[in-house]
Amino acid sequence: AVRTTAQNLSLAVWTTDQPRELAVHVINREASGDEIPVRRNVTLELPLAVTPQSSSVVSPDWTAEQPATCALADGGLKITLTEIEAYAVVRLRFREELDWSSLGSHVSGP
Repeated sequence: AVRTTAQNLSLAVWTTDQPRELAVHVINREASGDEIPVRRNVTLELPLAVTPQSSSVVSPDWTAEQPATCALADGGLKITLTEIEAYAVVRLRFREELDWSSLGSHVSGP
């Protein structure tokens, strides 16, 4: 499963085989009245033993795609988001075929 130590975040995973891509949807549920505070340096952990060929983050809160920082550590893939406002999608693209079953319950594409 995808994990984070950050509080008040919802995570969902979508995978496709062509292209080999994994998308992690990150929803910031930390609200204060009408304000959604910007979260900084949020780390996600995936049970994968390989780094992606490329990685990026997209959000309706930004004007352009941003890079995602990925590294193997503690037996898994760690992804750091420099910031998230309301919602973001982390897109990870892989060269090799992966066994998505290590992600646990998730949504698979066609």
